[in-house]
Amino acid sequence: MATKAGAGKTVNKGEGSEFYAFLYILGETKLPLVDKDLKGTGGEVNFLKVLRESAIYEFIPGDRIAISVNGATHYLDCSQAEAEARRVLNLLVSQKKISQSDPVLCSALKLVWATKLRAKSANKQDLSASVQFPNVPFSQFIGFSIKSYLGKDPSILNASNENTRVVYQILKDGRMPTGTEIQKLQSFYPKVINGKKTGDYVDFYRKALQDGFTFRLLEYKGKNLSYSLKLIDSKGPELLARLLIEQYSAPSTRDPLITLVDAVAQKNDIPEVQDLGDNYLDRRCSLSHKIQNILLAYTTGATPAVKWTGTQSASGGLLVVEKDGRVVCLELLSGNAVGTYLIENAYFVQPSSDRNQTHQLIIAKDMITIDLQLQIRIQHP
Repeated sequence: MATKAGAGKTVNKGEGSEFYAFLYILGETKLPLVDKDLKGTGGEVNFLKVLRESAIYEFIPGDRIAISVNGATHYLDCSQAEAEARRVLNLLVSQKKISQSDPVLCSALKLVWATKLRAKSANKQDLSASVQFPNVPFSQFIGFSIKSYLGKDPSILNASNENTRVVYQILKDGRMPTGTEIQKLQSFYPKVINGKKTGDYVDFYRKALQDGFTFRLLEYKGKNLSYSLKLIDSKGPELLARLLIEQYSAPSTRDPLITLVDAVAQKNDIPEVQDLGDNYLDRRCSLSHKIQNILLAYTTGATPAVKWTGTQSASGGLLVVEKDGRVVCLELLSGNAVGTYLIENAYFVQPSSDRNQTHQLIIAKDMITIDLQLQIRIQHP
């Protein structure tokens, strides 16, 4: 049942990592539980069954796996899955470009009677399983999201052109800039001379902010994204947009979101933040909680292109693939480790302006606007 993908198609590290984590679980049967810093807590989650595609993988005595697929049952030793996982890991870390028809992948897919390397991208549930957690007297059938550090930092929310475009109105002292102010704003903006761009967008935002210009949320082009953010929190769109622009006031544009939360809570410069509390500590606590809820939603169920219903498909938590290939579990059932891990390590990414046609400065008679793309990744603790 190996995949029939063509030789010209390639596998990215994220796709390969999801399949690797699945093989790893089949080989190990248990994963260590970790805290927000991905350090072991001493507990383990025990996998009893794994559901993937239309197949059920049940762990049976003798370190074996019974695979029920297409009305038939096949048997596999855990040690065989473990060996295939090592081969797939070596492929992922040693090759920049990997063909879907690579013999290592085809062999692994055939061994476990699978046809796909990953779940559908619209589903944050990358793997579902019947598991037992420590101190829980019953097993639970739940979904997990897989995040991998084998390649680029894993994504929480991917840029998707119009779906994730955030438009700001640029103001000076709360009003539309005047003639000389507009000229100054234009002087900060990157220019193309003889086909080459001079300056960059990071400098534009930083210089504009330092000169007293402000960026006020006008709209989210992606109406489904705006709807979902409001579903999570009534002021979610405004609060996330405020953090997005704050990255250009920070020392580094890769500062974690908790650092931006601190700065925004201190500045207290928009009504949506002012309503969060009468002092910095209250505002920081409230803003941190709200942003964690947004990050959790886009990790466990929400996607920017679809209106979210509030359903968490990955209700079990995160399976994290470490750089050395170890797979660990951050579970949602017994604490706030996942939310803290996300907000302390998530950061905004600005995708290529050419690919997403972003950072477009539009000067009209009654309004000046510019747009940003929303993309969030997670760096390693």
